[in-house]
Amino acid sequence: MADASSVRKVSSFQLPTGNTASSIRYNNNRLWFANGNTWTPLGADTEFGNNTKVVYTIASAVGATTTVYTVTSPCRLVAASYVHSVKGSNGSAVTLQLTKDIPGDSAGAGTSLLSTAFNCKGDNYVPQTGTLASATATATNPNGIIYLTPGDIITAKVTGTTTALANVALTLTFAPAIPVGGIVTVACSTVPVTSVNQGFFVADRAYKVLATSIKYGTAGTTLNATFEKCSGTTAAGSGTALNSAAIDCSATAGVAYYGTLSTTASELLIAAGDRIGIKMAGATPGSYATPVATVLLQPV
Repeated sequence: MADASSVRKVSSFQLPTGNTASSIRYNNNRLWFANGNTWTPLGADTEFGNNTKVVYTIASAVGATTTVYTVTSPCRLVAASYVHSVKGSNGSAVTLQLTKDIPGDSAGAGTSLLSTAFNCKGDNYVPQTGTLASATATATNPNGIIYLTPGDIITAKVTGTTTALANVALTLTFAPAIPVGGIVTVACSTVPVTSVNQGFFVADRAYKVLATSIKYGTAGTTLNATFEKCSGTTAAGSGTALNSAAIDCSATAGVAYYGTLSTTASELLIAAGDRIGIKMAGATPGSYATPVATVLLQPV
């Protein structure tokens, strides 16, 4: 059968000619493309499982804003560090923040990528490791990751007077936007509408729970729900809670409510054969109706 346009994981490569021409192979943690003459890596920004580092040096006087990097493929910033050889000498604070600017933004006017800016008056030649800022958590981004898309611009924004500051080096580490293995969304519209417990998903492989949410058409009177995992013969309602607090099912209808996940990492790991379900509780279900439960999973 022809291999054209197929993707395979390989330990060695065939000749990139004939039926193999224009094929893609996965080898040594990256994708390779056959152009009919040779196998060529698709590029650092499309690597799977590897991070990409960008080092940017401001060798002379440091301005108020400096473009550091223009994003070429979907990714996320996972680490940032800073060092200078000559610190600022101004009497007031001098700091450097990294921002994510989108086309049309003024330089440095975008989203801050660091929760605390780098200190430009720190000791010379002493690296500083940045603490990354978080975005507002949502059902599809429960960890509040600031994602970057092609065309986004990373800008170094300095606040304060940069007298004497020189030879600044920034090292940024980027990872693929989607974790290795991708993300699986499981939605169920047949979850219980009264104080009963019910499973709705049987894991076909190992997963990690990333998010849980419920949206209902009509609110209950006094009712709440907790996502749970059940292993083996564990009965529905007696499993391990995936949420640290129950989700209120008697609030405003038509709104997606995101459950706060357990802080115990092992409780969020789903083994093949485990069941994910809903445990309902509350004295007065009332008119609660048309709920949809959603769980976001990452294969592990």
